Amino acid sequence: MLKKIIIIFTILLALLLTYLYFQQESDYVDESVETEKTKEKEEEVKEEILKFEENPAYNQAQYFEGVVNIDEQPMYYAYPLEIVKDNPPKLIVYSHGQLQRIVEDLENEYMIKMRNYGEFFASKGYAFSASNQHDDNWGQRESLNDIAKSIRWFEENEYPVLEKKHMVGFSMGGRTAINYAVENPNEIGKVALLAPTPRAELTESDVEQIRDISIRIWHGTGDVNIPFSTTQQYVQRFENYNKEIDVVAIESAGHFDIETTLMEDILEFFER
Repeated sequence: MLKKIIIIFTILLALLLTYLYFQQESDYVDESVETEKTKEKEEEVKEEILKFEENPAYNQAQYFEGVVNIDEQPMYYAYPLEIVKDNPPKLIVYSHGQLQRIVEDLENEYMIKMRNYGEFFASKGYAFSASNQHDDNWGQRESLNDIAKSIRWFEENEYPVLEKKHMVGFSMGGRTAINYAVENPNEIGKVALLAPTPRAELTESDVEQIRDISIRIWHGTGDVNIPFSTTQQYVQRFENYNKEIDVVAIESAGHFDIETTLMEDILEFFER
């Protein structure tokens, strides 16, 4: 009789232990599922999407655009219709050449070029701006002030952008881009220069200011407006102070041949 009781007790104990084991496993699975759900909810909170009510640039466009006057200087802008609240777009600031103008008429021949830039970069998740920069835009104080005002405009109008901006400078606008970077190095991530006019003076102190800023120059070897040799000499001035500049020679290309044809290359440079 005692033997039977012991056998029954042993079986019952085994069943109890088995039940407790699987109950513990079930609780662990439920806890894991809840943990995953919590993480997913946290990710959703982290990636809160901001949607803007502005009209798209065209039907099915993923960005909006426009021209505003900032202290009597027109500025073209393009901005994504949707952004991640905690990860706003990086702003690309474009500086135009000497004889070019930013105007309010979006169908203007030059403005179509700016709109092509705006569409390309805004569709990739960037913000884009191009200020008139006091017409001739040779890197003077007024031009630099215009850039600063155009950057502030985004924040003032609740279109957030990241602290670090990239710059693109074409022709004389290349001088303006470098001048701005020298004075505001903490704001600038990278600078792309297209057949640039060199900075008038380039001191060791200037180079030290932009030492950590990546700069790349694209220049056509067939350029008669600003010869390719100008860029070679410009780069040597940087190298005299141990600052390397990437140079991409575009075989036989003229001055205006590269004005709007290198967006993919510029994007690759900015994102690498």
